[in-house]
Amino acid sequence: MSKLKAYFWKEHTDVDTGLAVVAKSAKRAKELGYAYWASDVGVEPETFIEQRVNWLRDANVEGLKKETVLEHHEGLRRNMYGWIEDGCCDDCGDTDMLYHHEGKALCSACIEKDEVEVSADSSQS
Repeated sequence: MSKLKAYFWKEHTDVDTGLAVVAKSAKRAKELGYAYWASDVGVEPETFIEQRVNWLRDANVEGLKKETVLEHHEGLRRNMYGWIEDGCCDDCGDTDMLYHHEGKALCSACIEKDEVEVSADSSQS
């Protein structure tokens, strides 16, 4: 039985946005990503599009038991997205652009606050 891997699916090479897909192979990731995308944008499943998947080596798939397309917030926490728009920050709760930071989805203000606290802690040692 092959292990699950994380992939970033996108509809073609000129776009930056896409989907976090967990699958056993790149081929299966394309199938899952395309099916989700097609239903989301309302195209017929038979419509041909260029699509790409990239293996996300540093993503955390621990605890995931099935092939799936992850919700954006969870995908960010697992390091499958670099950022998401209009997410709810795990620390302060504000709705803002969020980034992956140490297993959390944080706004830039909370990342800065966290880095200042870490810096202060290390200087006191």
